[in-house]
Amino acid sequence: MSAHTCHWPGCETEVPPKTWGCKTHWFRLPSRLRSRIWATYRPGQEVDKRPSAEYLSAAAAVQEWALKDIAAEQRRKDLQTIVEFVERGAPEARDEVLRWIVEVLNEVLLDLANGGKGGLAVVPEATT
Repeated sequence: MSAHTCHWPGCETEVPPKTWGCKTHWFRLPSRLRSRIWATYRPGQEVDKRPSAEYLSAAAAVQEWALKDIAAEQRRKDLQTIVEFVERGAPEARDEVLRWIVEVLNEVLLDLANGGKGGLAVVPEATT
């Protein structure tokens, strides 16, 4: 039997089959998505491999959110790299920096146009 791993994209941490993911990634999810997973989970579905359509829908929503969160994190890192690059003072690379800024901002605007948060406004929900 193969190991069950965290469902976060790219995470290979082994977790018990009845859990969605590792502690780090489970608590990175907004509470509304964690609640939706728990509300649709049926004990034993990991054994009989027959999750409900509602659970599969919840899991798909979680995957979509996780992929957006990963992209937003990459955008934040890219912008931080730009800031650090400019702060180091590399005037010969001015055009490259400006092209990079335009590329990142275009991605943000495209995300906003598609109903996203621009990747820069992803804030964890307050736990209630």
